[in-house]
Amino acid sequence: MMAGERYVSASEIGSYVFCRRAWHLDRCGVPTTLEPERAAGVAFHERHGRQVRIASQARGLAPWFAIAALVLIVLALLLAVR
Repeated sequence: MMAGERYVSASEIGSYVFCRRAWHLDRCGVPTTLEPERAAGVAFHERHGRQVRIASQARGLAPWFAIAALVLIVLALLLAVR
């Protein structure tokens, strides 16, 4: 990468597509009056990301819980037959 060269993030592309003027003002360092809304959006996405990770982990454990339930059912049936 050459000196002064900069990559454009996907977030910047989305910002540009949504509002070119807001994107330009942000690049020029003009402060936004919507900082509380932006912070709320960032917090929302962080919470959502955590929920997605937890759901993914739970989904990975589901087969193990199903196997454990089947083993317990078989054991209960064996004890009931005696």
